[in-house]
Amino acid sequence: MAAEVEAARPMDLGFLDGGGDLGALIRGHDWAATPLGAPGTWPQSLRSALSICLNSSFPTAIYWGPELRLLYNDAWAPIPAERHPWALGRPGREVWADIWDVVGPQFARVVETGTGFSTYDQMLPMIRQGVRRETYWNYSITPIRGEDGSVIGIFNQGHETTDRVLGERRNRFVLDLSDRLRALSDPQAIIAAAQEGLGRFLDANRVGYGEVDETARYFTTRGNWTDGSVPSREGTHDLAGFRPEVLASLRAGIPLLVADAARDPRTCAPESLAAFDAIDTRAAITASLVKDGRMRAALYVHARTPRPWTEHETELVTEVAERTWAAVERARVESRLRESENRFRTMSDDAPVMSWITDSSGACTYLNRRWYEFTGQTPETAEGFGWLDAVHPDDRGWSGETFLAAHARQESFRLEYRLRRRDGAYRWAIDAASPRFGADGEFLGYFGSVIDIHDRRFAETSLRELNETLESRVAERTAELMQAEEALRQAQKMEAVGQLTGGVAHDFNNLLTIIRSSVDFLRRPDLPEERRTRYVEAISDTVDRAAKLTGQLLAFARRQALKPEMFDAAERLRNVTDMLRTIVGARITVRTELACDPCCVVADVSQFETALINMAVNARDAMGGEGVLTIRAEAVSEMPAIRSHAGSAGRFVAVSLTDTGTGIPPDRLTQIFEPFYTTKEVGKGTGLGLSQVYGFAKQSGGDVAVASTLGRGATFTLYLPRVDGTCPIDGGPATGGEEPAEHGSGRRVLVVEDNLDVGRFSTQILQDLGYETVWAVNADEALALLSGPGGFDAVFTDVVMPGMSGIELGREIRRRHPDLPVLLTSGYSHVLAEEGRHGFELLQKPYAADELSRLLHRVIGARRRTPAPA
Repeated sequence: MAAEVEAARPMDLGFLDGGGDLGALIRGHDWAATPLGAPGTWPQSLRSALSICLNSSFPTAIYWGPELRLLYNDAWAPIPAERHPWALGRPGREVWADIWDVVGPQFARVVETGTGFSTYDQMLPMIRQGVRRETYWNYSITPIRGEDGSVIGIFNQGHETTDRVLGERRNRFVLDLSDRLRALSDPQAIIAAAQEGLGRFLDANRVGYGEVDETARYFTTRGNWTDGSVPSREGTHDLAGFRPEVLASLRAGIPLLVADAARDPRTCAPESLAAFDAIDTRAAITASLVKDGRMRAALYVHARTPRPWTEHETELVTEVAERTWAAVERARVESRLRESENRFRTMSDDAPVMSWITDSSGACTYLNRRWYEFTGQTPETAEGFGWLDAVHPDDRGWSGETFLAAHARQESFRLEYRLRRRDGAYRWAIDAASPRFGADGEFLGYFGSVIDIHDRRFAETSLRELNETLESRVAERTAELMQAEEALRQAQKMEAVGQLTGGVAHDFNNLLTIIRSSVDFLRRPDLPEERRTRYVEAISDTVDRAAKLTGQLLAFARRQALKPEMFDAAERLRNVTDMLRTIVGARITVRTELACDPCCVVADVSQFETALINMAVNARDAMGGEGVLTIRAEAVSEMPAIRSHAGSAGRFVAVSLTDTGTGIPPDRLTQIFEPFYTTKEVGKGTGLGLSQVYGFAKQSGGDVAVASTLGRGATFTLYLPRVDGTCPIDGGPATGGEEPAEHGSGRRVLVVEDNLDVGRFSTQILQDLGYETVWAVNADEALALLSGPGGFDAVFTDVVMPGMSGIELGREIRRRHPDLPVLLTSGYSHVLAEEGRHGFELLQKPYAADELSRLLHRVIGARRRTPAPA
């Protein structure tokens, strides 16, 4: 009795401290209006249990007293869902009226026996948001004893496992369904199995799967599953019947959920609702399949009564739709593959040759009917590597090794061996095969064929034996002809070389005659000054002619050192036209047709003008000094095939000169570009003009073509690569004025020349021009002098020298002394012809003293003398 009085006495309320939102609700609740009474009167057992409950992070509830009044913490609040906070302090039977027939007996048993109870994945048909749903729980019920030892309450902890249970159930269903679909090969059977399985699992009334046509408007199903309570809906349906926003969602792959057609704003319109009534449906879920940006298929589930679809059900319908699509496509691919294999086997079996296929390991997986008919083998004895048993024992080893070696390299092979016929006779056969590769490049094996060549082989052997002597005679005669042809080629080469050297010797002997005679007269002490001047000028003119002759030879050989620059070919033609009129004479009318503007090319301007002059002179002579010369420049998209050279696609400028002369005989068209070849009278041409045009064109990346008709003239067309960019303003012909010669003024020049005569002459010229000179006979000596005391204003070096060339020396000087100018000189260098001047100025041999002075003055410019090394 004392204990009961003590229990009823108001006590400290600290046990209600904390507890978050529920702690605050409990502290503010009017407990005095309930059978529990005010918290101050609560027994210690309730206080202790509630304190534990409020401060626990695990979902915890207390059911107290005869009515099992409910108290709980924040973690437990989501369990009653919309019943919270109404459920606080109310009897358990009232709070859980929907599931009391399950949990009520469990609570009563714990109260009566005083023994705790726990359960796992307990199904409770709980009403949530007005709909009864299957929910699953793990929970425990523990008795709370009062001060007198009797059970006066229940301590309840637990959590929901609905997602896991339904997810596992869904997964089991999906796996079982996948196994069923995998075993089916007919697309319609796959669809029927998927529809039925899903309908029974969801307890639906109708399930249908269909495909959307290419227009993305019509949806066709070829059979529905129903539970018998609703009619089937197979057929073709117009998707335009859906509201635009609904159709847009389906085409975007968003599932369509209708829980109640009569309440859904998308379907409650009279005409929409009438459509649902016509198919006896109130709820629907549709999962669309979007592939490659287009709606391709859909799976729908119908229910006769309103049904709020759960997230699990939505995910399940979507997943089954995907798996159905995949299974149907797989079946169709397999069907096409079977059809393809059947066609292949039919064609292979009917083919007149034996054929076979291996896998990636090399094992034979297929031999056609012809193989078995020929060898008498069976698939059991031939497949794998059993086919080798039909090969002659003497051929079996090397045949197998050849096959395995080709297989290791994954390459085609071809071999001949003796193959046993079904009657035991061996016949020669040829076996050829090629590797097979998949779309991803994976090696799949071989496809090969075997042909009986026994009769052909023996016929070839007999014919070979019959023709042995004939072949020997033919071979002997062929060798003689080849020897004669080689001798003829050598003779032609020697004739060409003889013509070239003879022409060079003839022209140079003429020039040397002038020089020799002039020198002899200059040695006479009593020679008048006027005649002395004439002979000196004759020597100078002759040297110029000799330099021009060597330049034309180098141009033909494509070994001249060009100075390419960008210019407008059309504008250059305008500027040199007057000069060409002077060259061809007044009786020849010169017409120009410029069909491109601008016509930018990169070439040596001087050589371009020389080529024009040479072609114009050739045209003048062909017209006998009277006629019409038409010069045309145009842009073309390709260079045609010329002589034995293939054409070239690209952008070109074509400069053509057309005359009205006598024309060129066809048999001479291939000779006109040969050096020293001419049809003119003796003394009226060197035969090097067109050779220069040819060499310049080829060295500039182009070519020259000629077309002619006897009696009607000829057209020479020079092709040069056209370039993009802005052409510089043309200043007129390249033969403009020159800089005046300058006095050396004591500037110091390092001369590098390995030829002693040229070296002495060069230093003497420079000294006479007012320069100080130091002479080095090779590049190493020059570099040593540059590293010594003193300094130099310029380096004047030959290009062709033993060891380090002049270009290599110039590069090294540029690296060590970047401010020191370098002037190159050369009569010919293959390096200059092939690689260019590498940015250095070049003085061509032979050169005049004034030319040397002008170029030295230009390269030195305002540059200061290089300082001596410290």
